[in-house]
Amino acid sequence: MEKKNTILLTVIAVATLLVAVVGATFAYFTATTQGEGNGTQSTNTTTSVGSVKLNYSDTTSGGDLKYPGGIIVQSGTVTSTVEGTGSFTGTYKVKATVDASALTSKNTVVTAKLYKLNTAVSGDLVTGCEMTPSVSNGTTTYAYSGCTVNSGITGQPVAQASTDSDNKVLTLTSSAIDFSGINATSTTHTAYYYLVVEYENAENEQNADMGQSVLVTINGVVDAQSAAAQA
Repeated sequence: MEKKNTILLTVIAVATLLVAVVGATFAYFTATTQGEGNGTQSTNTTTSVGSVKLNYSDTTSGGDLKYPGGIIVQSGTVTSTVEGTGSFTGTYKVKATVDASALTSKNTVVTAKLYKLNTAVSGDLVTGCEMTPSVSNGTTTYAYSGCTVNSGITGQPVAQASTDSDNKVLTLTSSAIDFSGINATSTTHTAYYYLVVEYENAENEQNADMGQSVLVTINGVVDAQSAAAQA
């Protein structure tokens, strides 16, 4: 039976991993990634719409995608601030992208879900990831098991997408988010966004993904609309 190479995806910056495969064969895999750890990219944006300023800023990230079964979470906030006088109503959307175009294994699927919460979650964003080698017919494969997203990230995603054989760059745009009710006496409101990205374990050959990277970005606020509220 033909032996398969070690399954491995590296997305941490300037990393070199050494993995021993059954039969005393060794392979070296290296990768570099854009942005800050775990393949995430910082993007801070400010959009003014009418007399309301909408500011997006990154906060934290967690987890990793070094092996199939891995998960990362990128989080950020959108703060609505009244710059003028009066009361305002309106909506905005949040855009995110996941560039997995470097992954060429026909078995690979990457999923992304964007959540909106009214309060920030506490604790680690991803826990429990354990790399678990598996030996079958003289072939050793590597994958994560037990990766768990923070239980505070719940509810229906405001946007979601997954890759297929033809599309490895995901674009997620949220449904319209309401910021009605902010006014001169209550000038700010903050919403919390969590982008959950999973590199699924196909439990099959994914060797073509070795040494590649995934770039995860919350791009910020798009399609903002605002109007003065009626008295």
